Amino acid sequence: PLAPAMTFVHTEDITYTAAFRQNSLQRLKPGFEAEFMFRAIPGKVFRGEVIDVIPAIGESQIQARGALLG
Repeated sequence: PLAPAMTFVHTEDITYTAAFRQNSLQRLKPGFEAEFMFRAIPGKVFRGEVIDVIPAIGESQIQARGALLG
């Protein structure tokens, strides 16, 4: 009775958008390997690649929703 009817598997690439201090951005380039962690998932390290570096962005432009900046 309480068993799930189906399982959804997310197959699309996941994009993570972050804001960094200006001095850190000077060393950040597209193609670099990236590692990041979330406090909600302690001990888990996610790996990825830097796709783009936007030189300036107002933090109010980053909104948590299903579609991130692209």
